[in-house]
Amino acid sequence: MLLKNKYIRSKIKKLFFLLKEFLIVVCLDRNLIPIRYFSAKPNVGDALNVYLIRKISGRETLEIKSGYFRHILGIGSIMHFGTKKSIVWGSGIIKENQLPEYSILKKMNFSAVRGVKTRNTLEKKLGESVACPLGDPAVLMSLFYFPRVHKEYSIGVVPHYMDKNTIGFKQLLLKLNAHSIDVELPVEDFINDLVKCDVVFSSSLHGLILSDTYNIPNLWVKFSDKIIGGNFKFEDYYSTTNSRVDSIHPIDLSSKELDKSYLEELIYKANISEFTEDKKLLLDAFPFRL
Repeated sequence: MLLKNKYIRSKIKKLFFLLKEFLIVVCLDRNLIPIRYFSAKPNVGDALNVYLIRKISGRETLEIKSGYFRHILGIGSIMHFGTKKSIVWGSGIIKENQLPEYSILKKMNFSAVRGVKTRNTLEKKLGESVACPLGDPAVLMSLFYFPRVHKEYSIGVVPHYMDKNTIGFKQLLLKLNAHSIDVELPVEDFINDLVKCDVVFSSSLHGLILSDTYNIPNLWVKFSDKIIGGNFKFEDYYSTTNSRVDSIHPIDLSSKELDKSYLEELIYKANISEFTEDKKLLLDAFPFRL
């Protein structure tokens, strides 16, 4: 009986979202752009969807839950959110085995995908070529936002929201007197904080992408094994840069004891990965018409 009631509540919830979206999209405001993205937890990478789509289109967005209406599937490792109505613009895969079923993938429209690993996995699943631009749309941010801040910190640290309470993160802050940058900040505030730093250490993918985009030397670090999908999304992004995927790995800082001199040496390993795909093609691939 409990399972039956849970199933009924789930169906009622889906029906509610569908009716709400129908009223807004069809009856009230057809100028809104429907989008699907991860919004269960505040996170700058996900917030970039709304920010960039507004900047590029000049229109407001509507987050949809049902997936029934034509929509943009945007930034994030959210390919598994896809439905037959999805137009993918820069999305990536979280795990190679976590994809919509074949019948859904076949109906999805791929305007752009995040990287080579995502494209290859899709092609293997579909049994055909996925010909579209590559790139996480976060690489376009420097075309739309121009921070006016001065350098204030030698080192900034961006923990993934799953890493905020890890020992390694806290030790890094303490031993290097580093500045903590919160992924839950609004987009412009987050970028301002990044640009104030000479070097950035990050276990957050978009901490790394945005550091590269704003020419801040950075280092991919690992504070825990809590991030879903492991290295896949990072390697997917780096496949679109001049950093060789087979030679770039996270620096493991999950140890209980981290030597200060070792941490100081890591600063000199920070670099900037240059996006080697075509930003214009990625921007032009934005699906204005749904």
